[in-house]
Amino acid sequence: MNAPKPRREAWQWNQYVVTLAIFITFVGFSFVSPFLSLYIHRELGIEDMREVALWNGFLFGITPLLGAFSGPFWGSLADRFGYKAMVQRALFTIIFVLTGMAFVQSVWHLLGLRVLLGLLGGVNAMGMALITSITPRERTGQAVGMIQGARSFSQAVAPAFGGIVADTVGMRQSFIVSGALAVSAFMLMTFAYRETAETRKAAKRGDGMSLGQLLRVPSFLAVFVVLFLVQMVDQSFNPIMPLFVTLLEGGNSASAATYSGFIISAAAVAITLSAAMVGRFAAKFPPRRMLFVTLAAGMLACIPIALAGSTLEFGLWRIVLGLFAGGSVTLAFTLGGTVIPNEIRGYGFGLLTSATLIGNAVSPMLFGALAGINLRFVYGLDAVVYAIVLAWVVLVLGRMGKDVPVEAVPVQAGR
Repeated sequence: MNAPKPRREAWQWNQYVVTLAIFITFVGFSFVSPFLSLYIHRELGIEDMREVALWNGFLFGITPLLGAFSGPFWGSLADRFGYKAMVQRALFTIIFVLTGMAFVQSVWHLLGLRVLLGLLGGVNAMGMALITSITPRERTGQAVGMIQGARSFSQAVAPAFGGIVADTVGMRQSFIVSGALAVSAFMLMTFAYRETAETRKAAKRGDGMSLGQLLRVPSFLAVFVVLFLVQMVDQSFNPIMPLFVTLLEGGNSASAATYSGFIISAAAVAITLSAAMVGRFAAKFPPRRMLFVTLAAGMLACIPIALAGSTLEFGLWRIVLGLFAGGSVTLAFTLGGTVIPNEIRGYGFGLLTSATLIGNAVSPMLFGALAGINLRFVYGLDAVVYAIVLAWVVLVLGRMGKDVPVEAVPVQAGR
């Protein structure tokens, strides 16, 4: 008779299931998001391109902004009722929203669905809380790297396939495909995720930390600020990249879209590789010290980006920045995972995800306004922001002797 499989294999299997479900979900998002402006223009009857741009920016911004406020609430519920159930709830919302987008008749209908997604979504925060809760604490970095890598890689491969589907079967039908992908992610979590006695046990927050108490912990606050500012820098690139490439090409915009698409995809691949590699290294080296290195390197990479004299030079340095930016985000989430007590893991990751979502919402407005003055100023400001983040981390975390949890965290059975 075969010997029973070690319990360790269950959490490893569940890691892969959660990561694959997150990847499939974000492929669905990235499948259609780049073409939302065309959908507004062609299918929803908005003729004025300035109005299209206004609606597109608002629709993109409203979802992460609302998600930033709703994320901690859903995280708190996850701490009470279980992380898997909250991941399934978020996936069900995504299925409804993505499929519903295929049938909207006005931009106001689209707005309603995007608002609903912001209020009821949160799959990334819940997935992060789930995967780190089932992973031994010393391997938190690896778990975070898997999730971050899955998200980044989806952005590298999905837009190209999404464009082919939209042009082949139609934009409305492409939303159906996106909804079907979300259904497959839901089925994966429902039937492939292996429940154990530990994973079924819902953590009880009881008298856990409040928002104010958690933010007063220096290490957690430092991580929160790092995620907000690094994400804000990362989101500064894509919206204005075609314009900057046109500038580098001497005003010729004929190939700007092609070059920009290649750079965006290459940078996403770089972020994916960085997240995966840094996540593994975080089990061997102190994440705090590694974060110093990636932030310093990111700051230095922004300088030649702002001074680039050719598209090739700009693209190569953008890829270099991606290698370090992906590592910085992964390390920040890893540090967060080591200081958040188990009983409020969903709440804590909800807050950290809120930091990235606020960065997503603020970046287009801030850097878009700056781009109206000078495109190079945008990437110059990126270097300044990285310098501020580095100084903040050195000031707050540099005084800590080692990476320590907020409090003594009880180790669950089987860890």
